[in-house]
Amino acid sequence: MDAVIPCPESTAAATPVRTLPIRWLLHRHAAHWLMGLATLLALPSLWSGLVADDYYHAARFLAPGLLPDFGSYTLFDLFAVSDGTSATNTRLVEQGLLPWWTDSQFRFQLWRPLAEASHWLDYRLWPSSPWLMHLHQLAWFAALQLVVLLFYRRLFPAQALGVLAFALFVLSANFSQTVTWLAARNTLMGATFGIAALLLHIKGWQEGHGLYRWLAVGLFALALAASEFGLGASTWLFAWVMVMESGTLIRRAGRLLPYGLVMGIWALVYKMGHYGVAESEFYLDPLQNPAGYALGLGQRSVDLLFWSLYGFSTGMLGASTRTLAGWLITCGGVTLVIGLVWNRLREPHFRFLLLGALLSLLPIAAGPGGARTLAFVSLGMTPCVAALLRGWMTGTDRRILTVGIAWTLVVCLTLGVLARPATAYLMPEYDVTYVQTPAQQLPADDSTPEPQRVILLNPSSVLHAILYPLARVQMALAPGAPMYPLASGVTPIAITRDGSNSLLLSPAAGFLTEPAAFFVRRKDQPLRPRDRFAFSGLQVEILSLNAAQLPHQVRFTFDHPLESPRLQFLQCEHLRFTTFAIPAVGETVVLPACKR
Repeated sequence: MDAVIPCPESTAAATPVRTLPIRWLLHRHAAHWLMGLATLLALPSLWSGLVADDYYHAARFLAPGLLPDFGSYTLFDLFAVSDGTSATNTRLVEQGLLPWWTDSQFRFQLWRPLAEASHWLDYRLWPSSPWLMHLHQLAWFAALQLVVLLFYRRLFPAQALGVLAFALFVLSANFSQTVTWLAARNTLMGATFGIAALLLHIKGWQEGHGLYRWLAVGLFALALAASEFGLGASTWLFAWVMVMESGTLIRRAGRLLPYGLVMGIWALVYKMGHYGVAESEFYLDPLQNPAGYALGLGQRSVDLLFWSLYGFSTGMLGASTRTLAGWLITCGGVTLVIGLVWNRLREPHFRFLLLGALLSLLPIAAGPGGARTLAFVSLGMTPCVAALLRGWMTGTDRRILTVGIAWTLVVCLTLGVLARPATAYLMPEYDVTYVQTPAQQLPADDSTPEPQRVILLNPSSVLHAILYPLARVQMALAPGAPMYPLASGVTPIAITRDGSNSLLLSPAAGFLTEPAAFFVRRKDQPLRPRDRFAFSGLQVEILSLNAAQLPHQVRFTFDHPLESPRLQFLQCEHLRFTTFAIPAVGETVVLPACKR
């Protein structure tokens, strides 16, 4: 057994306590109050219903025939959209479930059997009660809080710093979307099992309990079964063994072998089951696209670090990391906090925390990132913020930069506390406006010998429109008629009829202007003039590009004249669909942006 010295409270512990926050943190029930407060702030999510990907999950259970069945080693294909074949992607486009510009080789299949089982339980027990599904979600959030609290207590036996770090972790705005969005449960589960595995590994090797060591390996396996996000636990285990444990390098590395074996089995299942994501800008495969992954790692890592420290991304300030200003703000904000607590890195515990947070970025940056993936990063970065705030509150650190950053962080934490109930209100409100209400307006499938095809010329967003068929399932509406959403109505669209059965669409800003449009197509595989797409009853041809190299004018050619009763053209006006008056050949009309 290797002896590991608990983290001291550092020299700040000798400083007389002079502030109310520190006195409160030293109360023996402070951590329990914080857990109660964090849960209380999340209670409004019970009434937030289903949004976005939740509709896909609902359709899998309530109308499985609507979606392709891939089988393999999954339970319900809950996290599988396409198997990467052209036939599947074409079928999904023809059902209105993918946009017409989807890459023919687009693939999205993720292996998350434990998360699937948790959602199956929801739909098995209370399919018509989303609030109970959200209560289940809150139970996982409570479990995450508990393992994080136990982790910080073990790392910081002197209470104040650990409780402050815990407060920053659970009250951050970063968990607002994770708690509110049912589809994000897999990240809660992966983080909970992963941090529990780390905790039991530490306890097992510090106290010489072999059972705890094997339980840690089992929990790590559950983390991977819940989500590939659970891979973040492996980087934390590596950081602990390398920084906090003694012995030869070979001896320490040997302690990681059981986890490596679990990862190997998990990777084998992924490969044999053809899981993974391909031809998407959001998910980057380090093996298939190393250059893209390296570029994404640099950009996403800095943004995720900033987000974990301050509780929001620079994109919310209008300064994306894709711009020079956003990059400088993000790098400066991260460097400043780490620089102000640099002296704490003399303590092995802080070196472990920083290394664990940085290494956990490696698997996380391969995905789309965002607040819901920050648990493993925040686990290491929030103690750094806590150390800075504690030095400011006790008066041991009076540097002007510390004071300025401390006040900024206090404001961010305050806003973060308010963000949780606000998110629980705004997410469903947005969904009702842009998905549920339009979905209710679509005509039902009349199942006649000559079925009607609905053409949505300018929905608020094509990415909203592909959710309409799924939302109708959850709302217990009759299946909608097959549809083609053509262009997002975020800007005015010029429509020219250039033939008896064809239309030219020219959005003012071009097609694919929304970042999410590249979920189904990589940016290094751009659309070019004369590119063609063929679907049932519809041919699409790119005619020209704009200055941003996005499609500017696109021809949509139908198998029937535009006046055919088999085609129903709808336009969006003030977020409501109305019948589109078919223009004469050669005539051009301009549809205003689809907004209130």
